[in-house]
Amino acid sequence: MDACALDIETTGLGPQDRITCVAIAGEGWSWIWTLKQDADRDNYKEHIQYQLDAASTIYAFNGATFDIPFLQREFNFTNQDVGRWMLKLVDPLYAARALLGFDACAKLSDILRLNGVEPKTSTGQQAIVMAREGRWEELASYCENDTRVTFELLSKDCIYWTHNLQFRPKSKGVWGCRGLSVDSR
Repeated sequence: MDACALDIETTGLGPQDRITCVAIAGEGWSWIWTLKQDADRDNYKEHIQYQLDAASTIYAFNGATFDIPFLQREFNFTNQDVGRWMLKLVDPLYAARALLGFDACAKLSDILRLNGVEPKTSTGQQAIVMAREGRWEELASYCENDTRVTFELLSKDCIYWTHNLQFRPKSKGVWGCRGLSVDSR
């Protein structure tokens, strides 16, 4: 399989919080799990593992320090599973924070706007409310949209972190950047 994008939503950021939605999308397809479907958890765990193992590249915004660690804890994935996924992860937030400081491009919506990609349809805080209120279809749609725009953004040959700093997201590993360049834009 070619590249895919990954996004999750949770009940919060703490160690007791749970995943409420997982979305994985590629060119022309998407797959979604919500906590409402928890009764068939083992089948969904296998499907998540299959999709991430089969992908040549995994695109995620904050996947290295949020999405993948939460998946590991929630679904009991092994360190070997996580290691395989990290080796093919392209995560511009992880790379930006390491190079530019912790506050670098902290929001996906900002980097989407900077690169002319359709904006997000909601926020993580609103996703928590959607799950709490049982609005599963709305939550699934929001999470799926995040994977779609992340896929579109990171499929580009070059994206901007800031108004004049470019990132080339075609190589793999949690850094996920082939090179940086500065232009006069």
